[in-house]
Amino acid sequence: ILTSFDVNTRMKPSFQRRRLSGTGNHHYRHPMLCQKISVIVVSVILFGGYVFFVQVQTQAATDNGVLKMTESSAKNVGDYTNNLDALTIVSMNLAGCQPSQAAPRQWNQERSTNAVRSLILEKNPDIICLQESPGGAKWAKQVFPQFTAIGATYSHADQVLLLVKEGISAERIPLDNSMPAIMGLITFENKRLFIASAHLAPFERGAFQREKQVLSLKDKAKSFPLIFAGDMNMRVSEDSTMEETLGLLDAWKLAGSHSTTKWTWDTNDYRAQGGDFNQYYGDNTREYNTRYDRIYVLTNNAIEVVVPSFELIANQSLTNNRHFLSDHFGMACVLNLEWK
Repeated sequence: ILTSFDVNTRMKPSFQRRRLSGTGNHHYRHPMLCQKISVIVVSVILFGGYVFFVQVQTQAATDNGVLKMTESSAKNVGDYTNNLDALTIVSMNLAGCQPSQAAPRQWNQERSTNAVRSLILEKNPDIICLQESPGGAKWAKQVFPQFTAIGATYSHADQVLLLVKEGISAERIPLDNSMPAIMGLITFENKRLFIASAHLAPFERGAFQREKQVLSLKDKAKSFPLIFAGDMNMRVSEDSTMEETLGLLDAWKLAGSHSTTKWTWDTNDYRAQGGDFNQYYGDNTREYNTRYDRIYVLTNNAIEVVVPSFELIANQSLTNNRHFLSDHFGMACVLNLEWK
């Protein structure tokens, strides 16, 4: 069709110029030209019909071939997630990748970022949940190019990010603008799994607000299973509300509640015992330990969960026995899911 249009546009100006420059009826004075034009017009019509036929056949081939290939590719994407039977999740509060006050002078944000990336990728995660990230989706693409950012949002401190490994198909689930969390949905065949990264309300007095925030995530998941991880800012006194009232399973407890992996915040000074002191805030570091960070599972009677592995990351000192990457330690967890 484009070719026939091109022929016409090249022919018409010349034909019109000849007609305007002559006298009398142009067709009677140039019978041979008339015959040539007729041949060209018929040829153009036939060629246009052929082009249209080819386009129709090409579209049919696309519908029957390319789209089927896309469906096949989607199945391969699902296979990458091990049919959602096992997932490795890493979650960490990055503290903006700002260097510890105990770090040497030459240590900068870029070096902290590179060290964090190495520790996270070492666990070969399928899902990465980040809190207090120094950047959003663009930053994530630069730091974790083999992952897709489901989304980013602001919390009371920097940004919350949810990433999935390339090849895992996930869509973002919209949340209320006030929610300091990013939620996604992974689908494979008839399996639907909601995932989320969260940085819930801070301080001890924020317990009621945290409960409301978790309820909001739970409501979004409806009757489907949900896994969410992050800096929950929770105290021990909130465990019963989360587990008994809301029906959540704590991944650390499912893994055996080991004391060596309990504290995701530990700024006690262990140097007298030959250990380290996470002096992230320098001389202003307050000494205590707690379990602010959690990985929770809501089964909704759709799955059974086994946690064969739960580890802490970034819980080792770096250039000296006071230099750590963040005030929080990260979590790396393997979840085996048995679908009902």
